[in-house]
Amino acid sequence: MNFYVSDSVLCDVFIDAGVTTKKNCTSCVSYTCSNVGSGEGCPDDFFQRCSGKHKQNVDVVKSKNFNDLEYRYNGVDYISGCQNEIDGSKCIFKKDQKFYKNYGEDGSNYVCTEAGKPCSESDDGTKSSNNQHDTSSSNNQHDALKMIGIFVIGWVLSAA
Repeated sequence: MNFYVSDSVLCDVFIDAGVTTKKNCTSCVSYTCSNVGSGEGCPDDFFQRCSGKHKQNVDVVKSKNFNDLEYRYNGVDYISGCQNEIDGSKCIFKKDQKFYKNYGEDGSNYVCTEAGKPCSESDDGTKSSNNQHDTSSSNNQHDALKMIGIFVIGWVLSAA
């Protein structure tokens, strides 16, 4: 089985029901930022448009897998994905509909999923980005030590 992985996907770009154009992106994004507006496009479109009034939320999204993320907190909704499509317009529309069907329209609940799984760190956007830490390297070290331990026990048992 072959998987096609593209460096870019064609996405609709529009702001607040304005003129729609197409643009190549790393993933397609649908977003809403309270007191700013909503739109679709690329991750950078969200970062640029919402960073003024929602810098903390934008920093949280940037710290995650922002190409495959569903995030909601404090007036910001961010839905991304469809990077394996040639044209991701219909795909992101479906993801957007599913997001609002699952989590509602009111925006009062916290949501964070990366690649369909809950985010690795319970980060509701209340911490500054400087206080966030990545635990993946320590988890990898722990897994490596467990694997070495298994090999050592196997070697001891086979030598006995």
